[in-house]
Amino acid sequence: MTSEFRITCRNHFSRCCRGVPEQVLRAFDSTICPILRERPNDRTVAAIRKLKGWTNGTWRYRQGNYRVVYRVDPQLREVDLLAIGKRDVVYRHLRHVAQTGNTGPSREILTSYPQLVEETRQLELSQQVTLEPRTGATESIDTGSPESLSGDVHAALPYELSETQLSEWDISQEYWTHLTGVHTEGDFWRLWNSRELPANVMESVLDALYPPPIDELLNEQAPRRVIEPGQDFGQAMIDGLSMETFALKLDPPQDAFVSQFARLQPTGPWILRGGPGTGKSTMALYCIKELCHARQASLLDTTRPLRVLFTTYTRALVEMSSHLLQHLDKRAVTYTDVTNIDRKVHEILPQEWKDRRLVLDHELPGILRTLLNSDATLHSGDERPELDPGFLAVEIEEVIFGRGLGNDAWDSYREVERSGRGRRLGPKQRERVWDAYTRLIDSLERRRLRTFNQSRAVAAHVALPQYDYVFIDEAQDLSPAAIQMCVKLCHDPAHLFLTADLNQSIYGGGLSWSSVHEELKFRGHGTVLKRNYRTTRQLCEGIGFLWRTAQDETAGLDPDDAARHGEYPMCATCHGEVDERTHVEKFLRRSLMEERLNLSCAVILCPRFHDCEELAARLDPCFRARAMNSKNFDSKYQGVRVMPIHTAKGLEFPVVVIARVGASPPPQFGLHGQELADHNERLFLVACSRAQHRLMVAAPAGMMPPALSGIDGSTWELVEGSMST
Repeated sequence: MTSEFRITCRNHFSRCCRGVPEQVLRAFDSTICPILRERPNDRTVAAIRKLKGWTNGTWRYRQGNYRVVYRVDPQLREVDLLAIGKRDVVYRHLRHVAQTGNTGPSREILTSYPQLVEETRQLELSQQVTLEPRTGATESIDTGSPESLSGDVHAALPYELSETQLSEWDISQEYWTHLTGVHTEGDFWRLWNSRELPANVMESVLDALYPPPIDELLNEQAPRRVIEPGQDFGQAMIDGLSMETFALKLDPPQDAFVSQFARLQPTGPWILRGGPGTGKSTMALYCIKELCHARQASLLDTTRPLRVLFTTYTRALVEMSSHLLQHLDKRAVTYTDVTNIDRKVHEILPQEWKDRRLVLDHELPGILRTLLNSDATLHSGDERPELDPGFLAVEIEEVIFGRGLGNDAWDSYREVERSGRGRRLGPKQRERVWDAYTRLIDSLERRRLRTFNQSRAVAAHVALPQYDYVFIDEAQDLSPAAIQMCVKLCHDPAHLFLTADLNQSIYGGGLSWSSVHEELKFRGHGTVLKRNYRTTRQLCEGIGFLWRTAQDETAGLDPDDAARHGEYPMCATCHGEVDERTHVEKFLRRSLMEERLNLSCAVILCPRFHDCEELAARLDPCFRARAMNSKNFDSKYQGVRVMPIHTAKGLEFPVVVIARVGASPPPQFGLHGQELADHNERLFLVACSRAQHRLMVAAPAGMMPPALSGIDGSTWELVEGSMST
């Protein structure tokens, strides 16, 4: 018996569904999907027709006045849904001409996707001298590039929103009063964010005014979701469910890796490495899902439920991961603890240590300075005057506490490998550091204080096995002591799972995993993900210059690995704070409307939280901007988030603005000169690589920081001077 076709779709298809009547969406579940699973290219079905002028894989299904356009792959037995909507609108989105004597793909399709155009249609287009003119009615489909938004509040709309036009677009009459008074982009933006009209209505109008980029519909490399038999996709769209409810269609490397966890009791340890946008964190959650499914399907050890730990560095990433796992599989949530690493540390610490106050990073150098001033033996005869309190604070916190050496003898520190620390220390300098460390321990004990990495080292020392599997996300950002604690929390070290991207390491150094813990040997259990599903090719090209300081070139943002296409990043030169605000607001208006996104899909990143608070207060209230850090991050907030760069580590957003780049980042104690410059450049790389589709950098005129020196007009859109709104 021939197997059924698998149905997939991109996120854009779900957006198309928002303007579709409920009766059509219900027919999608009851009629359309069942037929497409069995015979999607059967010409004997009255509703099915091949689109004229397109290659054999492109078809449409008729449901009343609506059309579902899809592509069929007979070899893979897959149906890829492209668009759904009224005939005229959906063909315009697809750049499909529907005119007597001139029917088929437009010249834009021939330019962008010639492999989808039949040879006879290619010949027709090559012989055309002029393109068909745009008409007011969308029944005659425009063959040129669609109008684009400018972000200028005074720019006129490409169509007059008359009652006749709205009727042709199938916009319900109850909304005409609001829409007929909209004449400019500023009018539309205000109505868009006022929430006076349903989001699906506004998106339907916006799609008719400005058809989405053709790449969103036809890019075969874009991520796809799988609509499994029994899943009511149409009803899910009616109910407003997230596309995360539907599983991703994994590419071959992802599928091969995740399939290991569909077996009962898979054995590692594993490491999943890759650059930004390759889906490391998402794949870890998919592995947890498969692991839980395998346990549920077996009769093994049913008396003790499976226990899984998923942990990472930032609270914001924990919240986003918990949200995604809830969508993936609610049953998996019952087996999995999703928590921040320091929350787990606090849970494990003995009460005596919990009662101590945490020393903040900026306090530690002051404590050491007091100790140095009170005991001349700590610095007498020192051959390295740069062993100042700032350097000592970093060395003790990151190396001695951070690597769990505090419980060992002086010999451990004397012999420890310090590669990646930026400066060498001789035997005498190490003795001075160790003397300062021992006095610091006494001072912290007397004052009932503890540091972050000291707490992690203590937790690693007392931790007992609790979990069957432990997943450590963004492991390169955790100190070795924190990872050592996670190893001890796992009943079997062979059940450890790490994701890592050494390029973005902010807190770590150049260590090997086996030096962190002897059980972390990944031979035969490591995979590198290269396909970037998050960042567009143009963004990869724009920020490629930042990878020159990367520690691991195999996980860079290679434009050839990018699955998406889009706009080049923008660098706006700002003459003062008013000009910066103007640039930011114009960019956000244009980007969010062109991408059909709400305010929560945009983030503004600044070096310091103080900058975040100040900028959020200055923006137009319609953006509902709110300053957030890791302590008050809210993944469900329906407005623009303004966050420090460090808080955004591990997160991703469709639209990213990097502002206040002329401001100095928070001081990094112990880093000077080239070390500090390299650190700041990596920090800027982290900020840029948070962007999925759109990126803007607001740079102060005459104060371009060194990290931005690689920006040029070949891969960036450069905007100079003040702009008016």
